[in-house]
Amino acid sequence: MGRAGTLTFGADGEAELSAWLAEHGRLCWSLGERPWTTKPAAIAAADVPLNLQHNKDHLFHPELSRIRAAAVAAAKPL
Repeated sequence: MGRAGTLTFGADGEAELSAWLAEHGRLCWSLGERPWTTKPAAIAAADVPLNLQHNKDHLFHPELSRIRAAAVAAAKPL
């Protein structure tokens, strides 16, 4: 476990995840006084299957939720 309830992948896993994000990750931002008001619409308009929040209608949501729950359950005893 990392800080305050977060889970980590260990040194090797974190490096692997960082390398994957460097190759495949994309970042975008928008300026505004209340960006949290536009986030749900932005997620709904984009195909972002790895974002569960504001994305319950995505076809991958149930599968990703299941995979994440299984990963958390497996990681907690470690």
